[in-house]
Amino acid sequence: MGRSLLSPILGTVVPFVLLTLPLSPGSSSAAPLRSSPAIGPATAFEGATPRGQLPREAASARASKDWWSGVRGDLERQEYAGSATEDGWQAPNRAQNLRARFRGVGVELMPRAEGSSAWRWRWETTAWGRDGSLRSAAPTTPVSHGARIEYAREGLVEWYENRKEGLEQGFNFAQRPNGEGPLLIQGRFPQELCARLSEQGKAVDFLDERGACVLRYGNLVVRDARGARLDARLNVADGSLSIEVDDRGAVYPLTVDPLMTSPAWTATGDQANIEFGNSVATAGDVNGDGYSDVIVGAQYYDNGQAAEGRAFVYLGSASGLATTPAWTAESDQASALFGFSVATAGDVNGDGYSDVIIGALFYDNGQINEGRAYVYLGSASGLAATPAWTAESNQSGAFFGNSVASAGDVNGDGYSDVIVGAYAFQNGEVEEGRAFVYLGSASGLATAPAWTAESDQENARFGYSVATAGDVNGDGYSDVIVGAYQFTNGQSFEGRAYIYLGSASGLATGAGWTAESNQVAAHFGSSVATAGDVNGDGYSDVIVGAEYYDNGQIDEGGAFVYLGSASGPATTAAWTAETDQASAYGFSVATAGDVNGDGYSDVIIGAYAYSNGQTNEGRAFAYLGSASGLATTAAWTAESDQASASFGWSVATAGDVNGDGYSDVIVGARDYNNGQTSQGRAYVYLGSASGPSTTYAWNGESNQASALFGYSVATAGDVNGDGYSDVIVGAVLYDNGQADEGRAYVYLGSASGLAAAPAWTAESNQAGAQFGWSVATAGDVNGDGYSDVIVGAPLYSNGEGEEGRAFVYLGSASGLAVTAAWTAESDQISAYFGNSVATAGDVNGDGYSDVIVGAPYYDNSQTNAGRAFVYLGSSSGLAPSYAWSDGTNQLSALYGYSVATAGDVNGDGYSDIIVGDPYYDNGQADEGLAFVYLGSAAGLATGYAWSDQTNQVGGLYGWSVATAGDVNGDGYSDIVVGDPYYDDGQTNEGAAFVYLGSASGLATSYAWSDGTNQVGA
Repeated sequence: MGRSLLSPILGTVVPFVLLTLPLSPGSSSAAPLRSSPAIGPATAFEGATPRGQLPREAASARASKDWWSGVRGDLERQEYAGSATEDGWQAPNRAQNLRARFRGVGVELMPRAEGSSAWRWRWETTAWGRDGSLRSAAPTTPVSHGARIEYAREGLVEWYENRKEGLEQGFNFAQRPNGEGPLLIQGRFPQELCARLSEQGKAVDFLDERGACVLRYGNLVVRDARGARLDARLNVADGSLSIEVDDRGAVYPLTVDPLMTSPAWTATGDQANIEFGNSVATAGDVNGDGYSDVIVGAQYYDNGQAAEGRAFVYLGSASGLATTPAWTAESDQASALFGFSVATAGDVNGDGYSDVIIGALFYDNGQINEGRAYVYLGSASGLAATPAWTAESNQSGAFFGNSVASAGDVNGDGYSDVIVGAYAFQNGEVEEGRAFVYLGSASGLATAPAWTAESDQENARFGYSVATAGDVNGDGYSDVIVGAYQFTNGQSFEGRAYIYLGSASGLATGAGWTAESNQVAAHFGSSVATAGDVNGDGYSDVIVGAEYYDNGQIDEGGAFVYLGSASGPATTAAWTAETDQASAYGFSVATAGDVNGDGYSDVIIGAYAYSNGQTNEGRAFAYLGSASGLATTAAWTAESDQASASFGWSVATAGDVNGDGYSDVIVGARDYNNGQTSQGRAYVYLGSASGPSTTYAWNGESNQASALFGYSVATAGDVNGDGYSDVIVGAVLYDNGQADEGRAYVYLGSASGLAAAPAWTAESNQAGAQFGWSVATAGDVNGDGYSDVIVGAPLYSNGEGEEGRAFVYLGSASGLAVTAAWTAESDQISAYFGNSVATAGDVNGDGYSDVIVGAPYYDNSQTNAGRAFVYLGSSSGLAPSYAWSDGTNQLSALYGYSVATAGDVNGDGYSDIIVGDPYYDNGQADEGLAFVYLGSAAGLATGYAWSDQTNQVGGLYGWSVATAGDVNGDGYSDIVVGDPYYDDGQTNEGAAFVYLGSASGLATSYAWSDGTNQVGA
């Protein structure tokens, strides 16, 4: 059936209801984008994991997602089904903070949670049919069919479905109503809410007594059985609302399907001709609350100076984007066109907050129209009011800032860098263009560019488009892509795109890759972007637009995707698409993130001149990634439904604005009219996936008695680069020729979950070694784009009895290698090296993952004092010798019994580590201790930066340690420490403690703890 969503939350517009005319009951439509937000766990968009580092917590979350989602989904479905009341039915909607009541006279909606604004919205269908032959809709008893409520009347079934996305309303007509004239559906609503018609009769906004819009009812789109689009509109008068459909010549049934056409959020410019939405982008997470924010430019905005321009930032939350901007900025100079380009700058100063960059290409400061770029820093309170950094071209008419973007981290120092284009810059050739890259640091962006490049061709307009290319060759450094849409090389103005590769010393001076359209005036390179990783091979791919490309139709436009590899992008496009109409398809291109959560990056493409019922209304297209690359047909499209709105002029990923784990997209329609000419509008559409199973998706076993399969389990990362996380399981006493030699198993992930049979196993081939006692992902130790694994065998002997050994196996396109690429031992009898193993993250910021191994029975001047060792990754894999080691000098403290990455607790861009010492005595016997050591460019510090204990005898604090991810969304990693014998009212009940990270490191006191309240648990 068609879908329409009604989702008012706490007095904000977080769309809406859309009516569905006659649909066949039971039909459905699945798609990766939806029209209303769903509240989920907070996840920051940033996604800029240090090079080579696989965050353990993120991969673990994916590995358990199916099982937990199944349980949670079953509970949600039970709740959303609602319950009977004395006079009908009621159903809560936790995700939308909505409660619906269904009575014979109609439907009532209100906020679910106490303390929310006290608005009420009611709907009562009063009549349907045609003018002169309307049929009255008498009250009727609602009937429940699970999550669906129906009001059945002769000739009409009115229905509602309650789901996490919102309350869906629809009407099914058994046959065409008699009479002449438009089809009408009429109803009443309460006059205490003020109704305001908007979107030229396509929507109605309901405002409370404060003038705040609490509900939108709209986005009316009607198609007949052939798919032909029918004209329809809403009318409002004195507490009544009617839907009017011109169904002349229509083939019944008629269908309204808002799922692919209705945004979760819109914002509209409040001045004529400001072109709000000319530029749109994710802003990252500017206030560290764990939700992605968005930025929108309106380059002709007036506020004291004509056409000075303005940029607007809207904050994300569990209920989606705010309806009013939290931050705005202007140029304070007439005709500067501030906001012509906007983008996230990444995190240029490493404080854990996203920053933004804005271009004003006509800014004057000594030279006319030299242009300027501005960077504003994020913080816990949001973006600063004044820019922390500005730069100019110092050349008249260069138009510096016509394009701006994050460059990623081109030199691997852990700080984000930025790239700025000046397409009319001259240095020997007129309007050859130039691109500038500025490097980030702890103090922010450098004042002078570290890198520039030009086209060396007159009128090529190099730098018209700029972007990060991701990491196209998998060397751990970000690369950049630049477009020169008027470049000529055999064909006039065919256009060219250039990729420059990053390295430890920064970007290369010469392009590592170029591509052209080989067609006159195609304007290839008018837009460029990273495509993410569309086929899951571990290499970033790029997308290039050519707005005037011809392939059967003049100026239809085209988009081209080139796949990354170890040698860089392919020379020919692996995927192309076009619209088959003159639509300027490819004028804007971008990664869409992962809108359906399948592990593959998707892309979004704009065609601002597309016509489908309205001339030049514009359309945006999303294509889904997969193991075989991008699909040939769009999985999602959306339009403006307004002539000449230029919808799709700008497109981008919006990050994850509502924290549900799916990427969202943003589209600009700079010429949209809503009472004023070309005021512009921006739209956000939310990502989603199909519902989960209620039973577990996978289990496994060793099929051998006493093997202890599952003694250790962990994410393996993505060992074969197919975009799905894999898992590793240890069976510590497995026998296969040698008693208790142990075995490890890796099971591969896929779209249908984990495989039933292991794709890889390994053993120690030594009796009693207990291989698999500990297992973990090693991250990506050699930077080839594939995850590697590490396995511990603490009782392995090789010269010294039970000295222990750790083994690392490398991933590849075909999976894990059968033999270990690296091993290490303690060279000390009974040290139990490998008792604990883990990725250390990237402690020195060189782009390669490092590993940490614990040897808790290592002797340092005291027997069984314990020690931990860190080995550094490189392009050739792990170093044979440890780069760092530490331990305690206390008898039987067992330092290193547990080891883990701590993430980045102080936001300096380097991974830190945590080590547990559970039998450490410091006033109380066996109270335990945990230590955190900070990473840096030189590696780990020799002394710990943080430690804590519980001051309780026999608690064994530090028995288990781990990164906690970022539990409060402030951009700093947090840690969790286990204390299995902690007493808090119950003997040996145990407890876990979470400590929060910050710019100064970990807090001295825990922010959260919990226990079981059960003796001996």
